Amino acid sequence: MRALRELLRLRLLQSRLAWRLLCTLLLCSLIPLVGFASLALHHVTAAFLLGTLLTFGVVCLLSLGQSRLVESLRGSEQRYRGLVEHGPGAICLHDLHGTLLFVNQAYAEPLGYNPAELVGRNLGELIAPAVREEFIDYLAQCAQDQRADGLVRLLTKEGKERLWIYRSRRYEEAGTPPYVIGHGQDITEPRHLERQLRQAQKMQAIGTLAGGIAHDFNNILTAILGYTELTLEDVPAQSVAWSNLQEVLMAGQRAKGLVQQILTFSRQQDPERKSLDLHLLVKEVLKLLRVALPATIEIRQRLEATVGQVLADPTQMHQVLMNLCTNAGYAMKDKGGILEVSIDAVQVDETLAQTNAALHLGPYVRLNVRDTGHGMTPEVLARIFEPFFTTRGVGEGTGLGLSVVHGIVANHGGSIMVESQPGEGTTFTVYLPQVRPGADDDASGSEPTPSGSGRTVLANDEVATAFVCSL
Repeated sequence: MRALRELLRLRLLQSRLAWRLLCTLLLCSLIPLVGFASLALHHVTAAFLLGTLLTFGVVCLLSLGQSRLVESLRGSEQRYRGLVEHGPGAICLHDLHGTLLFVNQAYAEPLGYNPAELVGRNLGELIAPAVREEFIDYLAQCAQDQRADGLVRLLTKEGKERLWIYRSRRYEEAGTPPYVIGHGQDITEPRHLERQLRQAQKMQAIGTLAGGIAHDFNNILTAILGYTELTLEDVPAQSVAWSNLQEVLMAGQRAKGLVQQILTFSRQQDPERKSLDLHLLVKEVLKLLRVALPATIEIRQRLEATVGQVLADPTQMHQVLMNLCTNAGYAMKDKGGILEVSIDAVQVDETLAQTNAALHLGPYVRLNVRDTGHGMTPEVLARIFEPFFTTRGVGEGTGLGLSVVHGIVANHGGSIMVESQPGEGTTFTVYLPQVRPGADDDASGSEPTPSGSGRTVLANDEVATAFVCSL
């Protein structure tokens, strides 16, 4: 901001010096003419002519000094101009009506413009429509308080929203109308990474809590299922008591499956990984889905057979695909639509890695599951990976599907992202690290598993569980 003000001051000073230099040069040209005219008309002495020449010389020296000063100012202006126009900080200058008088490269480039395209436009045109009314308050604050700070959503040339932080100050100088100098910075990516970090910390805390509860609940289930199976042996088959115990056993099995999902979400189950061709697994899942999904949903697939392999648990990858595809089918159950599944190989570069903390530089296999359903609001989108959060009706889901998917992908060293707009469908993107064939053999090692002899000791703090296991 200081550099821009200095540049404006230098321009004003240079214009004043240029005017003085012009007046001096005119005076230089008039004095000899007056002197020679006087010599011709009045026959003045040679002394007067000498004085005229001396005056001319003094004026020339003054003009030379002023020209050197102008050159020095021009050099200073060029330095300040380079500092402002090509510096890393985003700077703009506008009047009290919001008309842009100057923008530098760092301001225009993140929005997809050249500086010349923005000069003369009103700053309000660049603000997102949802917050455009706040621009009037911003101008009023600049006029009254001489300063304004805050956050604003600006539109790029393609119409995308970017989050900026800004700091503006109003200045008034003699001979110039009031103007506002604003400094800004695009913080879209840092805010996105901040949200990812908060989400990861929240999921980790919930996973730790859920894992502890699941282990304790698993011990209780072991006793329930064990005593139920023992009692079934003593009850006559097909009796009322036998039928009731069968229902208890089935409910216990469903609860056991729920515990396994919670343990998967909390990453407290070690997957059995091996080198896997993901496109073959996708084909298998889509064959099952063609039968399960209604005929109003069209299934499309774009699978590249040369994407490479991933080191993954086939059962868990099957679970990921089924969850994502069945969720997409549920979003289109009323009106139908298109379910598109695609797989390709991508190289994660620094730009992509900076937008997602879970990704690292290197080759990945990318899985996309896209639907044309009703989409999601930003409020729902922010909570979809939370366990037991669901938008379905009672009895239509547990709310663990996407949280389990998130846990599986994270446990495989990958990342899952989602994009959705209400009425425009949803796209889930899964990144899994690509490995060379045979990587599972390297991971397992060639040495045999150590073995020995001894006694098995069962220790459990649940008395009922320990007793049923000893039978």
